Amino acid sequence: KKAADVLTMTVGFIWEATLADEIVRGGRADLVALAREVLNNPNWTLHAARTLDVDPNFGLWKPQFGWWLNKRARAFKHLGLDG
Repeated sequence: KKAADVLTMTVGFIWEATLADEIVRGGRADLVALAREVLNNPNWTLHAARTLDVDPNFGLWKPQFGWWLNKRARAFKHLGLDG
């Protein structure tokens, strides 16, 4: 990456937002491509935003989903559960 002075992409067995973030922030790649994981979970990017504390209150979700998910998260927190 550094010797060739080109932008790089990585893909494969990256399904956690924290790992994708670590790869990019650590300079190991400029882009993380997600394929099968997004097929498995079309809302992966929305979940990643929450995991990385970019969207803690589901503000990026469509309103008809976000309000309910925010309410669910508060209930889980109140019950001491990890949801």
